[in-house]
Amino acid sequence: MAILNPILTNKIIERLRYENPYWISKEIPNTYSSMSKRLYFELFYPFVLERSEKWYQY
Repeated sequence: MAILNPILTNKIIERLRYENPYWISKEIPNTYSSMSKRLYFELFYPFVLERSEKWYQY
C-alpha cells in the first residue's frame, strides 16, 4: 500500500476531527445517543469487533 502524502493525511485527520467532535470529547451528544440502533446493527457489530483481515480478502 502506498504511503499518503503527509499534508493529505493531516487534512484527512483534520476533517475527521471536525465531523466527529465526540472523538475528542469522548462523549456522544444526546442527539445521537438517544437514537435507536439501526436494524442491521446486530449483524454488523461482530465485523466491527473482528481483528483479522480475512474478510478483506476477495
